[in-house]
Parts: sequence; C-alpha cells; structure tokens
Amino acid sequence: MKLVRLVLILICGLGSMPLVAVAQDESLDGVWLSDGYGYLFEIQGSQFAFYEVTELSCIQVIEAEIVDNTIPDLGVAFRMEGDQLVVVDTMTLYITATKQDALPALCENGGTEATDDPEFNFEVLWHIFNEHYAFFDLYGVDWQAQYDQYRPQVTPETTPDELFALMSDMISPLKDGHISLSSETDDYSPGPLPEWYTEAGDEVQQYLVDYFINSDELTHAGNDLIAYKRLSDTVGYINVLTMYGYGTSAEDTRDAAGAAIDQALADLGDVET
Repeated sequence: MKLVRLVLILICGLGSMPLVAVAQDESLDGVWLSDGYGYLFEIQGSQFAFYEVTELSCIQVIEAEIVDNTIPDLGVAFRMEGDQLVVVDTMTLYITATKQDALPALCENGGTEATDDPEFNFEVLWHIFNEHYAFFDLYGVDWQAQYDQYRPQVTPETTPDELFALMSDMISPLKDGHISLSSETDDYSPGPLPEWYTEAGDEVQQYLVDYFINSDELTHAGNDLIAYKRLSDTVGYINVLTMYGYGTSAEDTRDAAGAAIDQALADLGDVET
C-alpha cells in the first residue's frame, strides 16, 4: 500500500496535467494554507499544485493549469477576498486559505515520497484524522485510544492487505459515509450506503431530480439556488441547491442566502416539520 492519500472531492480521480503559460491574476501567486482541512495550495502564474499536509507529511496530490483563475476540468475557481484566497465551485465548496511565507520544508521537491513503509503509512493516516477530522465527539470516538489499540499491531513486516484491514478497523467506529479508504485492491467506508440505495440508486436520484429539484410545484428563492414546497399540511421541504453564488462577496452571499431561507421558512411557517 503506497502512501495513503485522502483526496479532496474537487481533485478526485485526476492525475497530473500539463502546465501551460497563461496570463493570470498575480495576486493569487504564493503558498496558501487552508483554514482547516490541511490543504496547501501553491500558485505561480498558471501553475498550480495541491498538497495535503500533516506534521509528518506533505503529499502532492496533483499539478494543474489555471486558466482565467479557474481549473476548467475541475470546475474550481480561485479569487481573493481581502488578504485571503478563496477556493470555490458552483455547489458546496468554499475554502479559505491564508498566505504563507514559503513552501514548508516537507513539501519541497514534490513533497513526501510514496512509500510502502506500513508504520509510516499508518502514522500518516492517523495524523490526517487527528489534525483535521471534526466529528470524533459526534461519533463518540476516542481517537487516541484507537491509536493505542492499533499502532502496536503494525510492524515493518505488516503486509499491505494486513495494513488495510487494520486501518479499516481503526476508522470503523466513525460511521461517516463521507469517509472512504482505498487501496489498489480494496475499498472501505465505515458509513456505507443503505442497501435500498445501492440496489436502486439511479431510480432514486431521478425521482429526487424530478420531484424535488425540477418540479413545477417548487418555489425558488436566492437566485434560484434555494427551492421549497409544501409536501403536505404538516410537512415542508427546503432544498439548498448550492452553498455559493448568492452574492458577489462572502458578506453578500451570507445576507442573500439568509434572506432566501427566511422567505422559505415564512412561507412554510405553519407546517410542523
């Protein structure tokens, strides 16, 4: 098992891309550390590199080309708000980052090299969660206790399959469907989709689109980014289609989204749920 990577959804499935010189907003240039998440962005002209960092590692996930302040294949855009870099897409992604003096030493020369060292890979995975995961209390998990239980079971002789099994067991109490662990031969999530969804996912998604996104019965607000309707005399439905795009700045977005939610709640104010 090579050095573990937890890949942000915006770059999932993409490999290296050629770098082409394109005129860029120079204010984006620099090294930027995200506020939370452990993401590091390096921008120089049209060249973009994305790293995942812990106190032990700096893993370069991709290199890409920025065109007009966006990465077209990813649908991701960059802009400045005050002295912060903001990374957004048209849906739920909104990450702010603070400028750093320089690339950390761990990230130099391409970052931490891929390795089959089972002890190091275990440490990196544990630290990724320890430094960046927010919901241990929600799931009632003592993460240090998980380390104390599973770390002694990992030795230099631990095979990739054995390591994958131990890592899976360690994260299993986190019943979170947003977590997944992947190797070249296996995949694991501690919060798998329900059986009814895996058997009829396409039909379920089409039903949701037809009746809860594109239905003529929906009322839209907030630049058509919030949709709502009354499902019955006692049940109301509100769909927040995106977390971004309500305004031209963070403050405008907050105010416009809040006004749209207030409108929906007022119109549905007499329902029970």
